[in-house]
Amino acid sequence: MTEPRSGAVLDIGRRRYRPPAEIAAHVRLRDRTCVRPGCTVPATHCQLDHTVPWPAGGRTAAQGLGAMCLRDHRIKSAGAFTVEQPVPGVFEWTTAAGLRYRRKVDGSVTLLPHVWDPDEPGPG
Repeated sequence: MTEPRSGAVLDIGRRRYRPPAEIAAHVRLRDRTCVRPGCTVPATHCQLDHTVPWPAGGRTAAQGLGAMCLRDHRIKSAGAFTVEQPVPGVFEWTTAAGLRYRRKVDGSVTLLPHVWDPDEPGPG
């Protein structure tokens, strides 16, 4: 898939794990910093993470990649957080305790409703 105005390649599917330079540059420019809420490491110093892990069928595409500093990439890969990208450049992080945060394209962060564990007493 290509970007209509520039013709830049933005999606190579599952042909290869590492994104080509055009996709990497697009994602880093879009994200500007690590996509973990509150992290300020510049995207140029970050790895590109497949939001859906490659072994689980993740695609090498701008809409499925995010800039993550090494520390946060390791934390996500270890399962301490789950991350979803409902639209390109918007990342929703969920902690093990069920706290949820949305990091928007502009870098702002919003607290989302808590995800309640069915075995945990609910609010009120």
